[in-house]
Amino acid sequence: MLESLGANARAALDHARDCERMADQATDPDTRATFLQIAEKWSRLADSYQFSDRIRHFLEHCGSVRQVSSIFDDVQYPEDGRE
Repeated sequence: MLESLGANARAALDHARDCERMADQATDPDTRATFLQIAEKWSRLADSYQFSDRIRHFLEHCGSVRQVSSIFDDVQYPEDGRE
């Protein structure tokens, strides 16, 4: 899974892990809770980056499909009714 992550998603997940480590080391319950909340926000940001990457790849694919199909727009078919 990590191989397919974009750089932004990977960095956000790294920040989330750092915050989780700091939460584990925190002795104060409020500090621990704060680090866990920040880790969750970083994780959501990583999810957002991943979603954006998937949308971008999908749209790029749609564009390439459109380009290929447009090649056949000018094809002349025989007059015998076959297409």
